[in-house]
Amino acid sequence: MVTDGQAAELFGSLVRRYRTVATLTQEELASRAGLSVRAVSDMERGRTRRPFLRSVRQLADALELAPPERAQLIAAAEPTAVAGRPDAWDPGFVPPVPRQLPCGPARFTGRTEELGVLAGLAVRAGQEAGTSVVISGTAGVGKTALAVRFAHEVAARFPDGQLYVNLRGAGPTGGPVRPEDVLHAFLGAFGLRDDRLPPDVPAQAALFRSILADRRVLLILDNAHDEQQVRPLLPGSAGCLTLVTSRRTLAGLAAADGARLLSLPVLSLAESLQLLAGRLGDRVEREPEAAARVSALCAGLPLALSVAAARAVAHEGMPLATLADELRQENRLDALDIGDPDTSIRVVMSWSYCNLSAPAAAVFRLFGLQSGPGISAPAAASLAGLSEAQARTALAELTQASLLSEHSSGQYSCHDLLRAYAAELARAVDSEPARQAAIRRITDHYLHTAWSASQHLYPGRWPIELTAAERGVRPEAPASHEQALDWFEAGRATLLAAVTQAAANGLNRHAWQLAWSLIPYFDWLGDLYNWIATQRVAVTAARRAGDTVGLAHAHRLLGRAYTLLGRQDVGRVHLAEALQLSAADHDLVGQALAHHSLGHVCSLQGQHAEDLAHDRQALRLYEAAQHDSGRGWAFNAQAWALINLGSYDEALVSAQQAADVHAQIGDRFHQAQAQDTVGHVQQQLGDYAGAIASYQEALSLCRELGPPYYQSVTLSHLGESYAAAGDAGAAARAWREALDILVDLGHPDADELRTRLSAVSRTEVRLSAIPGGRR
Repeated sequence: MVTDGQAAELFGSLVRRYRTVATLTQEELASRAGLSVRAVSDMERGRTRRPFLRSVRQLADALELAPPERAQLIAAAEPTAVAGRPDAWDPGFVPPVPRQLPCGPARFTGRTEELGVLAGLAVRAGQEAGTSVVISGTAGVGKTALAVRFAHEVAARFPDGQLYVNLRGAGPTGGPVRPEDVLHAFLGAFGLRDDRLPPDVPAQAALFRSILADRRVLLILDNAHDEQQVRPLLPGSAGCLTLVTSRRTLAGLAAADGARLLSLPVLSLAESLQLLAGRLGDRVEREPEAAARVSALCAGLPLALSVAAARAVAHEGMPLATLADELRQENRLDALDIGDPDTSIRVVMSWSYCNLSAPAAAVFRLFGLQSGPGISAPAAASLAGLSEAQARTALAELTQASLLSEHSSGQYSCHDLLRAYAAELARAVDSEPARQAAIRRITDHYLHTAWSASQHLYPGRWPIELTAAERGVRPEAPASHEQALDWFEAGRATLLAAVTQAAANGLNRHAWQLAWSLIPYFDWLGDLYNWIATQRVAVTAARRAGDTVGLAHAHRLLGRAYTLLGRQDVGRVHLAEALQLSAADHDLVGQALAHHSLGHVCSLQGQHAEDLAHDRQALRLYEAAQHDSGRGWAFNAQAWALINLGSYDEALVSAQQAADVHAQIGDRFHQAQAQDTVGHVQQQLGDYAGAIASYQEALSLCRELGPPYYQSVTLSHLGESYAAAGDAGAAARAWREALDILVDLGHPDADELRTRLSAVSRTEVRLSAIPGGRR
């Protein structure tokens, strides 16, 4: 056992020898190290039994010692300070400086933002104790590559060593590495003898922290399983930085240990192309479109991109377009398998799936069956036949495992390769009847929720009759106009896909009814293209099912959309078919709606007398069916026909009747449209002040509810009144605001407004009405 006196003499002799080699006097060394001359003298004479490690490090810096000599000097200063075990090192032993970093990636792409975050932490580690970061993300996203690349960049900042261990939190063989085994290996890396180590984990962890105290060491704890595996391995003092990688977020390390959480997304298209170019050279530049297709089919996943690049390298003469075609046509998971288990996309994903609970595994598999990109917790409950609480627990587990990502909208999603793997699992694990039941449940969920939400957007809409939802379906119930809009917006892409999926799976009634339920949302946005796309699916589905009611609805809604798009001849064909089907079924409201829309077509084609005839027939049918909202719509349409016929006094009465009907039933949206019509009649009568007031009231109602297209219509009309009143500046402001909305919507009315604004700039204001003012 080394005594304090012997240790002090050994340390003093080392200081003197290194000072002599450096050709420094005691005064010069003291000045460089920021110490007193007496302190240096006492150390060299063996009078300082336990020098401060900070002072020792200052001496090492001043002497500019290489890592081995630096480690030897520090070890000589603290042989009795290692957790109270003076015999942990043999006398005179020089502890090694571990350099355990694995080989870094030869070509590293992107992650500029993440590397900046890590660089900031490396600086902070010098001042703050316990600096650590958890780099999490899905399988193959490049967590280890980022950690190792960064570690090589900053290794010089940590001259006392770099430690690395694969904790096997996810992998093909065995379970996670035990913390005591890692501590044993790390302590051995600093030269501590096996037979002198403490027997229990807490004592080993304390010894490890003591070894790292006042040392600058970088640790990579790769592929961690959970927080309990990591905690005993964390340094406790300043100077060290710990990089933890895991497929789990390990939020507990942030909550209890102050770790920074860094989640890695998949690569952007630009980063993906950069990765391919780094491996394939100018082949990417020669075939940019094919390279972009390969990148998209690899879902921005670095591992998948690397495997695809390896295939291209192995077949140098194969065009990238051929590779892209193979990835699209083949099972992508098979196409991205080159026979190496460590790089097989399917295999590395399976390591995450195998650790899931049964409910989470079921939600993940069945999620692969849904054609839309995202899913909410209530929808997941319906999909898997779980309670909402069970579904939320399962989704939280999948998020922790980086198999799904949660978005601010409340939707959960994953990249396409994970979806393909989930669907593959569903086909392998779940029976065909079970899969079909899941698809029916999720379609029921979207249909019943969309139907409920649509009633908030169009409260006066004549509802369709739904069949009861399947057992286990838990539809959502938006409680307000705002909640309904939020629900539609959050699940927009998924709802569009659900219409097509319903039809593809023989759920034809679901398909046309879901498409019907989406119309208020599309109308709200002015989204005519998705309106048409879904109604074309609805026509086919209803015809296939022999459902004449559904077919009439689909033809009518398709005709209306084509009319709004400016294709009145096509719209008229669909509307005539809808009218014939509704008449055959003795559907009064269906006939009224068809007449209403046919009147709009006539109006746009200048056939104003025919327009008025359709509107009055619609009004009679609505009244016979006791459809109050329809009466309001018909009064408003009739007012526009009378405006176009020059009967302004009669038009004003009809428009006011429309506004009164909608106000009485609480339909603010259609009240706003009727108030817009009132303003237009007042403008034609020369009452510009009254027209401006009516338009502003309509605009206020529109803004309260948020339909952008109809805001643009009212703004355009308001601009006309300002222009007619001689206020060209106010007219231009109203039209610019309307134009901004229409440009965002990609609506054809934008061209008309551009013409108006151009005319204003030349002080040649044109007062004709733009299309779309009447409903």
